[in-house]
Amino acid sequence: MEEILSLKPESIFKVVDDSIFIEKNDARHNDYMHCGNYYEIYYAISKYYQPKSILEIGVRYGYSLYSMMAAADNLNYVRGYDIDEYDSGSIEEANKNISKVISDDIDFKIEFNDSQKISELSQSYDLIHIDGDHSYEGKIHDLNLTKGKCKVLIIDDYNHIGEVKNATNKFIEENSELISKHFSIGSMRGTYIVEYK
Repeated sequence: MEEILSLKPESIFKVVDDSIFIEKNDARHNDYMHCGNYYEIYYAISKYYQPKSILEIGVRYGYSLYSMMAAADNLNYVRGYDIDEYDSGSIEEANKNISKVISDDIDFKIEFNDSQKISELSQSYDLIHIDGDHSYEGKIHDLNLTKGKCKVLIIDDYNHIGEVKNATNKFIEENSELISKHFSIGSMRGTYIVEYK
């Protein structure tokens, strides 16, 4: 964990194109936008593991996804799933904004896709970030999708939402034979990392 934290920038805005963060100056988002311990953690995790492929379930405007993308030096494939729950146009906005600042060599797309209706992921990824449904059952479903489908799993809101923590702990307990290492990083909302065997 210390190795990951050593890669954390002071501010995400010092290491990425901050035009992606369209709510940067919105006071409602100051707590996690400017805390220095949220998107910075995603950047550090990706910097450490250097994934070539990423899937994020629960993208919204793509801030965490872009933070991970910016830190991965040999990234070539990225997918994001979201349902645009509040009809905000976030999927379209994230696709447009991130596409402007990434290399043309990256096969990148955020799709309107409800992970709760998927029984199995169609392919594997180096890194999967789960930040979609935050109910206990919804989180268990998304976590189960990752089995045999990634090397590293990141779970958001581990310390922020009780159902997420409970689902994560249960998943780890029931799948310990698949896992080589797991630990929590004390980010603003709690980030949990699982390394599969």
